[in-house]
Amino acid sequence: TLALMIYTEATEASYLTGDFEKMNDSATEVLKNSRSILDRIKINEVIIQSLIARANIKEAVSTAIDILKQLGVNIPEKPKRISVLLSILKLRLVLSRYTLDDLNALPQMKDDIMLAAMRILMRAASSAYRVQILKVIMMILNMVHISIKKGNSQFSPYGYAMYGVVSLGVIGNTLQGYQFGKFSFDLISKFKTKEYNANIIAVFNIFIRHWKDKLKETLEPLMAGYQLGLETGDFEFAA
Repeated sequence: TLALMIYTEATEASYLTGDFEKMNDSATEVLKNSRSILDRIKINEVIIQSLIARANIKEAVSTAIDILKQLGVNIPEKPKRISVLLSILKLRLVLSRYTLDDLNALPQMKDDIMLAAMRILMRAASSAYRVQILKVIMMILNMVHISIKKGNSQFSPYGYAMYGVVSLGVIGNTLQGYQFGKFSFDLISKFKTKEYNANIIAVFNIFIRHWKDKLKETLEPLMAGYQLGLETGDFEFAA
């Protein structure tokens, strides 16, 4: 409804100006009057971002995990190392059947529930590494699995880029890690939105690019990502 949209926009505006008390009041109204989980996604995303901005990382991640469960995506609160390793092997087996061209040719995601899940997974993964890296890995693996099963979305490039980080840091495959990082940029061009591009620029240039390219080649893209983050309100990745 129009009222719901107005309160949602007011909530985001209050977050962006740092008025968290007003943000909480507007968010409460939306959560109280929304009829479906999809109506609450944008508000929950803003709440997660505000918790991150106030350094309440554990609460942000727990909030995200609760929302994801409602969307049918289960991320364990305390994942075990062996479970994470098995999940990595499972995804590697799935990916062995696809080339990067195959992944690029996947249809566009249409499932609203999974689009909402991808959105929350992306926001949560960016902060979960400060709490527990195993949670981050499980979130990233889920993003790639969902993209393969349901199609690519504007959130998929982040999942592929972060899988590149996993390939480098966990699997030890430098070439694959770099390739997935570059692939995330190829995929960005298929989606017109710039709202989430700052995070791709940050992930690739901070965690991946220096494994193959000269460090100085990251400076200009990182400055461009900083500016883009400011323009789109993605202050987390602008920072």
